Amino acid sequence: MGTKPNTSARAELSETRAQMSAFLPESDSEDELPPGWEERSTLSGCVYYANHALASTQWSHPRTGKRKTVSESLPFGWDRKILDDNKVVYVDLLNKKTTYTDPRLAFAKETAASSSLSGRSMMPAPPPCRSCMVGTSLVL
Repeated sequence: MGTKPNTSARAELSETRAQMSAFLPESDSEDELPPGWEERSTLSGCVYYANHALASTQWSHPRTGKRKTVSESLPFGWDRKILDDNKVVYVDLLNKKTTYTDPRLAFAKETAASSSLSGRSMMPAPPPCRSCMVGTSLVL
């Protein structure tokens, strides 16, 4: 009757996801974020999720529980600027537009740790949720 050590952790995670899904509206795409959530990335390429309603962040997708990463390098024609207030903006050099939205998010890939609980404690907490203008074009 040997059980795996993290069987109870998996059961607890499954139950938590089931409870969360009761509060999430229906969606055509499992990768679509619930209302009030935003996908962001760290400068090093780790994707995290900000819940503006609860002012919290987490590494795993709120619907799927999967984790993602993006390349450390920006796509062709993009540059990153850090403003005086330490906010990061992305400059589309080809279209001469600036945004807070990281263009690498369009190419995010699931990580191998997405299906595993073992790497859970190895990552530090994601950056705190702060209100900022997201997806808005800026003029610099």
